[in-house]
Amino acid sequence: MFVQQHALEAGLKIGKLKKNGYYRLDVTCFFVGENHGDPGNVRKGIEDSLFEVAGDKHVWGMVAFCCASHPSIPFPGVLIILEG
Repeated sequence: MFVQQHALEAGLKIGKLKKNGYYRLDVTCFFVGENHGDPGNVRKGIEDSLFEVAGDKHVWGMVAFCCASHPSIPFPGVLIILEG
């Protein structure tokens, strides 16, 4: 629900995603410190949330992550790029 809410606020029309359409979903995770989740699982959770109704059978893409305890990354977060 959290991912869907922010996607809608960013202008994504989740209801307009085509049933079993072809989409590219790239996710970059920004972690602070070494105690964090698996970036692949984070991406899959985002994918499942965005494509809950349309189905994610033909969704592909990559996941990357940056892990730092440096002030240049002041908080954890994700960058999502969706093309289709």
